[in-house]
Amino acid sequence: MILWRISNYSTPDGAGGLSAPGRWHLRGRRIVHCAPNPATALLEVLVHTRVDVDDVPANFRYLEIDAPTRWLSRMWTRRRLAGPGRPAWRRPAAPAMSGSAPAAPPFSAFLR
Repeated sequence: MILWRISNYSTPDGAGGLSAPGRWHLRGRRIVHCAPNPATALLEVLVHTRVDVDDVPANFRYLEIDAPTRWLSRMWTRRRLAGPGRPAWRRPAAPAMSGSAPAAPPFSAFLR
């Protein structure tokens, strides 16, 4: 499965998650945010950097990541994250907690 990312780092090692929390993880856990296509990867950058498409830093590059097929067995869906009431992924702390629980595997699933 091909995944996409736009980054100024050539290696998607997830080190940013070690020093800062995010919607899908707690601080101290490596995480790499990817997209299913280049357009969605660009949208992620534009949303989080609050710049126009022409102002994306010149050192940012598209990364094409060939994810091993065996990782597909770890793919999550919004239904899998859902609970009573509104879906869990819309609850403020739920997404970060779901991938960062102490019993979580060394790498987390894909969310589709």
